[in-house]
Amino acid sequence: MLRRQRRVQAMALSEREEKLLQALVCMVDQYLLTYDGERPQDRDEPLDSMAMSAGESAILALVDYGLMEDVTQNRVMGRWTDAGKKRLLPTSEPTAAHTVTSANGAVTWTPVPSARALPLKWQEFVDSGPIRDFAGRLMDEVWRPFDHTAVPRFYHADAVGHHRAQVLTVEDVVERLKWDRLNFKDPRYDIRDTIVDADTDRFAIRFLYSCTLVATGERFTSEVNYFYRLQGGRISEFWLLSDRDFDYRAPKPVSLPSDT
Repeated sequence: MLRRQRRVQAMALSEREEKLLQALVCMVDQYLLTYDGERPQDRDEPLDSMAMSAGESAILALVDYGLMEDVTQNRVMGRWTDAGKKRLLPTSEPTAAHTVTSANGAVTWTPVPSARALPLKWQEFVDSGPIRDFAGRLMDEVWRPFDHTAVPRFYHADAVGHHRAQVLTVEDVVERLKWDRLNFKDPRYDIRDTIVDADTDRFAIRFLYSCTLVATGERFTSEVNYFYRLQGGRISEFWLLSDRDFDYRAPKPVSLPSDT
């Protein structure tokens, strides 16, 4: 994956620009977490944008100014450079004014409380916890057990789905689960990526699916991508992309190609 290189040449910034840049440094340091959703143990651990547009823009802006190194993997991530570390507040997180020395002289910055001191509601927004939890429960309570009775807890009654040329309803999801339960044995979901955009209540799940076809005893595998939009804590719309072409409305008998 291509990584961003520093694009802004060293230059003297105005006092206003210094304060804005320092504010961005402090916000990234205080609010972004590691890939595992934890507070970094040291200043050399990469910080994860959490696939949020604001986090991505902040990291890439600091890369432009040479304050972070682009270490993007599955999503935008950044690691502090030596220049960036010089701008960081002490790890003791003082609440009094703190002076940061920059190329343009000393700039005084009064920090806000860190993410750990924020109210729970905001902390949950910062680390996308509720949406990630929803995604995990969706897989564990609906798809892994093929439990159609759990659908109303996760999908709005008027939710709309899209699979290639097919436009799907919640009833199609229910019938799909019933059919899968009868025709697929030993299902396995190997989750490879879960990406959350908390700004828009959207998330995506990429996984490798495998099962045994009851009708033939053959093993079937597929790489699957689901994209979801939430509204009021439940799914309002979803998109399905798979490397296998199949009828979501589950024709009978089984017509899925196996791996043998």
